[in-house]
Amino acid sequence: MGDVMRILRQGYDADKLNKSLSEISKVYGLDLLMIDTNAGLNEETLVTLAISDILLLILSLDKQDYQGTAVIASLAERLSVPRMDLIVNNVSDKFAIEEVRLEVEDKYKTRVAAIFPYTEPLLALASRDIFALHYPTHPLTLALKKLTDSFK
Repeated sequence: MGDVMRILRQGYDADKLNKSLSEISKVYGLDLLMIDTNAGLNEETLVTLAISDILLLILSLDKQDYQGTAVIASLAERLSVPRMDLIVNNVSDKFAIEEVRLEVEDKYKTRVAAIFPYTEPLLALASRDIFALHYPTHPLTLALKKLTDSFK
């Protein structure tokens, strides 16, 4: 707890973080390392943007989310993030998937890498376990697999 409090007060070294993440990737032979940051714009988000090779921005079909995503996308462009893709999350089966893809790509001028369906069982699991292990053939699990396979 003391280390966490110190980092919150003093911040952290982006170069050290970048080297540590590279080392973790090498030690474990990772093809891909995903870092999930909090929503919004803060120091953690800026550091993560600065060290990213690929940025996956996750957005919902919500006006507030559209605005926040536009700010982060603009910032990523100014920081010269090499690649940025979008993921549209929690899409109701009432929407036409291709229409959603085309609308979001047109709005952001950025590729939509995946569209994840609204998934009641995921919400019911409430982060107590790994969704894909419980639901290996669920459309969300298949969409996640397709997304990660696209980076190989």
